[in-house]
Amino acid sequence: MTTAPPQAASRQRSRFLEALSLRVIVADGAIGTMLQERGVPIDACLEQVNISRPALVRTLHREYVEAGAELIQTNTFGANRVRLAAFSLEGRVAEINRRAVQIAREAVALTGRGVFIAGDVGPLGEAVAPEEAQAAFEEQIGSLAQEHVDLLLIETFSSLEEAMIAIAAARKAAPGTPVVVEMSFLVNGRTAEGRGARETGEALIEAGADVIGVNCGEGPPQALRLLKELARIPGARLIAQPNAGKPQLVQRRVVYTATADYIAGYAKRFVRAGALIVGGCCGTSPRHIAAMREALDQKPAPDSVSVEIAPTPLAPEPVVARSFQEKLKTGRFVVSVEVDPPRSQAVVQTIEAARLMREAGADCVNVGDSPMAEARLSAIAMASLLKEKAGIEPVLHCSTRDRNLMALQSDLLGAHALGIRSVLCIKGDAHALGSYAKATAIWDLNAFGLLRLLRGFNAGEDAAGKPVRPSTSFFAGAAVNPSAPDLVEEAKMVRRKAQAGAEFLISQAVFEAEAVERLIERLGPSHPPIIIGVWPVHSLRQADFLSEYITPVPSWVRDRIEAAGSDAEKAGVEMAQDLLEKLRPLAQGVYLIPSFGRFSGIAELVVAARELADSRA
Repeated sequence: MTTAPPQAASRQRSRFLEALSLRVIVADGAIGTMLQERGVPIDACLEQVNISRPALVRTLHREYVEAGAELIQTNTFGANRVRLAAFSLEGRVAEINRRAVQIAREAVALTGRGVFIAGDVGPLGEAVAPEEAQAAFEEQIGSLAQEHVDLLLIETFSSLEEAMIAIAAARKAAPGTPVVVEMSFLVNGRTAEGRGARETGEALIEAGADVIGVNCGEGPPQALRLLKELARIPGARLIAQPNAGKPQLVQRRVVYTATADYIAGYAKRFVRAGALIVGGCCGTSPRHIAAMREALDQKPAPDSVSVEIAPTPLAPEPVVARSFQEKLKTGRFVVSVEVDPPRSQAVVQTIEAARLMREAGADCVNVGDSPMAEARLSAIAMASLLKEKAGIEPVLHCSTRDRNLMALQSDLLGAHALGIRSVLCIKGDAHALGSYAKATAIWDLNAFGLLRLLRGFNAGEDAAGKPVRPSTSFFAGAAVNPSAPDLVEEAKMVRRKAQAGAEFLISQAVFEAEAVERLIERLGPSHPPIIIGVWPVHSLRQADFLSEYITPVPSWVRDRIEAAGSDAEKAGVEMAQDLLEKLRPLAQGVYLIPSFGRFSGIAELVVAARELADSRA
């Protein structure tokens, strides 16, 4: 089976996402209930109508386009082999899906308008094994992709697990094609697994959805409530396509009683809540879509007085404030050192340590955010002091553990005002690891959510979609573990982090270059620049600590430390130097981690790393 070539899929994705950045798109309404209204028996296979009565489907598409829809969905909601098997049509999956796209394209051609065609994918309708489910979705999606749909619309899923399988199938069968996912939440506002809207939306985005939202369900009021929850996800693109009210049984027929004006009023509220695509589901018709189009095209009355105060332009940032980003962007090798805040307000020694690292040749310092779940001086305050007093650029570690969404936004905007630009987005160690096991972990966001929050700030919006003017210029990074037990899963996590906005990666400590080689092989040629953590081991006790809490220390490292005796610290530095030699061609930088304030040995490694980098520049 052939699908859209990568270049074509890339153009589709770019064209669709660019349109979303420019305007609100009005989608079409119901297909199934409209076909039944026009004579198709309620117990018939609606997707077979693509073959038996193509003119009826074509007319319906055309009516939606003429009503103002800029996006129409193919008549393929149940065109998967599991649902089609109930009509003995499981062998005609490709035929039905491909014909559906052709009919939609014919209808658009008759109108002469520019309209996006969405390949419609519904749930399977019954529980099957995950492997069977993915195969069924891949078969259907691959058939839609053969006809070069502009996007895929995975809709009316009440199970998050099934939706995730469908997304995975889309990424495999139609790589590069935009994926829109709509969940149909239960009456209680949760999925079949009991997950809320925000948690569900974050999972969908992490899985690869380009647009997320709600459809079907209990009608516009429920859709609006759920949309507002989804709008709290930083950077999320949203869609809403509710039913025309709650279904009612009238004279043995299911009818939807919401008027076109009622639906149109909610369309405006959906847009105010953050929706970029609005349309309808069961019970809606071209009449409802025309009312939506008219309502959204109305321009608000101008204010009687408009006063604009121009902001005072900010002075351009000095080059040193952006050196870390510039060096990574231009392919230069970066040397960083971890300089954690002290456990008290006494900062002189920490500032001196950072100054020593700068003089040894370090490009920047990493400032931890209460690492190992121990209370320390504010990372933002320490980063600002190091920038000002030690003259070295900080890379701020920002954990989502101890601050809620509002506090995270306030602190990060404050950090930006203090000149801090580079931020490593992390979830943070569990409190049980440190001295405050009973402290409350917040975790309103995980690392993915924090990356999307910074991306939103850079685009000029906060987590609620409110303007941030001027926009920020954060340089966001994420963590990676080359020694992870499952590198396939770790590589998937890296790709998701990059999709969420990560522009660089900083690794956990490694002791063998082979671990980095294996990770890079899994990541493939396209990934953010990687800076590798190097932690000199100076004693067997430290090796035990690292193995238990951080990352496994190889037995040969322990053997060499034990054999060195009183020269263990020297042996640790020597092993780290050997590792630097091997890492130079693999990574774009190193992140040196001192133990218990041993900065003299780290300074020696900084000099070695700098000389190694400069000699091969």
